[in-house]
Amino acid sequence: MERSPALVPILSVLFIGLWPIHHCRAQFATAVSQISGSDHTAAFEPSFDPFGNLFVTGVFRGTCDFDPGVGTYPVVGIGVDNIWVARYGTDRTPDWVARLGGGAWLDQPRGLATGSLGQCVVAGIFLDSGDFDPGPGISTLSALHESDIYVAQLDSVRSLDWLIHLPDSSYYQVWDVGIDSDNNVYMTVGGLDSVDLDPGPGTVLADSPFGVDGLVKYDQNGAYVWSALLPVNFEQLFIDANDNVLAVGEFSSTFDLDPGLGVTLMDAADGEMLVVEYAPNGTVNWYTQFAQTVPGSWGLRVADIEKDQNDDLVIAGALLGTGVDLDPGPGQTMVGSSDNGDADWFCMKMTTTGSFQWGVAGGSTYNEYISRSDAYHFRLGPSRGELWRTA
Repeated sequence: MERSPALVPILSVLFIGLWPIHHCRAQFATAVSQISGSDHTAAFEPSFDPFGNLFVTGVFRGTCDFDPGVGTYPVVGIGVDNIWVARYGTDRTPDWVARLGGGAWLDQPRGLATGSLGQCVVAGIFLDSGDFDPGPGISTLSALHESDIYVAQLDSVRSLDWLIHLPDSSYYQVWDVGIDSDNNVYMTVGGLDSVDLDPGPGTVLADSPFGVDGLVKYDQNGAYVWSALLPVNFEQLFIDANDNVLAVGEFSSTFDLDPGLGVTLMDAADGEMLVVEYAPNGTVNWYTQFAQTVPGSWGLRVADIEKDQNDDLVIAGALLGTGVDLDPGPGQTMVGSSDNGDADWFCMKMTTTGSFQWGVAGGSTYNEYISRSDAYHFRLGPSRGELWRTA
């Protein structure tokens, strides 16, 4: 999902297979749920823990009832925008709801992931001040600039494990977050111009007047491990069974992807797509660059990445331009968007080492099904090309 997500109003939330499901293989029964609030209420980014519990995050104002059934689970907000994280059991009744922040209108979650211990990590941006401890304790964060980044880990019973505050001098963004099998936390960020990524005594400065994007790794206790700071909007990440991290995004510059290997990517047009696999220690396993062949084509905008039953990659998103080659190799699979200027969808499959297998593109109705004998069935979600697993 694009990581400046439009938070979807949830007067009627579907906790069913028509939600975009990231980083989880769990299947769950169809259920229609209603969550209602006295003011603006929104949700996105469902995730499952290994025990089948469903986690959802979002924003609410006023008072909100988080029980989708006949019972009630009211939570009273403070301030303006309140970040919420809810865990629903296998019967989809609420186990608990955590409220974070509650300062000004800009408090928002941008990513949610669950780990093997039943914990969850939520990351996003906030403005002003707020309490990020959902329990009886108080952990107040105060933004120093337009919007600061927070990263909070909650344990299986809603207690705050640790909290990271990344203040920056500009408006910047969290794109995605994930947890590997050792409970390390990965986060993709964008637009950093002056921020210390190390919450401990060390200093890892992301500093550029043009903004720095990239991937950051923290351990299970929230300590800094490593970062890959690049001019790439890594809006999607996926952690595979071997804890390799796949990052997908767009770039429009010339830079060295891996100084240790001397790899330099040359930009050939405006906004090209890049797929990189990082090993757990931060080295680059492989990368693939997708170039436009017609100058001025806007190209590909990644919306989602998943893996099929063969452990191969399925990537989907938006396509805008008349000449984009989905095949990064010597062959060509040319696609282009409609003449009306709207962004169409694309979907492609790559092997686990980045070799191209197939690619398709279609109109902007966003209700197309990708049905291949060598991949799971996926449906493209509304407007942004999310992958919805249907089989």
